[in-house]
Amino acid sequence: MPPMARTIDDEGLIAQSNRNVLLRRMYRPDREVDALQSKLQGETEECLISRGYTRFLLSHDQSRKLKAFRIGSLERRDFLYSLGSDAAIVVAQRAKAGDH
Repeated sequence: MPPMARTIDDEGLIAQSNRNVLLRRMYRPDREVDALQSKLQGETEECLISRGYTRFLLSHDQSRKLKAFRIGSLERRDFLYSLGSDAAIVVAQRAKAGDH
């Protein structure tokens, strides 16, 4: 079976695909997004700490329960709020510098 001839539309799609690949390599949006997320996370943490919030680590059981809730759900937010507003948990599980 002879190879199929390319149409003009195929050539245009291939050229556009090649341009897209080159643009992605030049601008690396994945790296930009990662850098922006890191910056925002750091600034948010600094803001919360300056306002008196304390970073604490979840226990294995707490972490397991948290994973049962959909990210962004009210149930997840309420669960985290209940942990963060319990002074005994915050004191007992307070993170040391460098812990994440």
